[in-house]
Amino acid sequence: MVRKLDCAVIKSAHQLREDQQEQAFDTVYGVFEEGSELYPGSALKEKNHIQIAVRNPQSIIGYFRPEQLINL
Repeated sequence: MVRKLDCAVIKSAHQLREDQQEQAFDTVYGVFEEGSELYPGSALKEKNHIQIAVRNPQSIIGYFRPEQLINL
């Protein structure tokens, strides 16, 4: 799933910081709430997600790949 609006929000926030001569962030994350409530009165929604942006690749010190689930 491509989330172009999420990317635009993160880029806009960084452009605002640059315009105000503020220091850039190496990494950021944003919480995006989308969709209908999971149940009446719920703060959780059907398509909530977190977007992580690494703007400086040198800040990555490692990564892992989860093992694939095996159908038993």
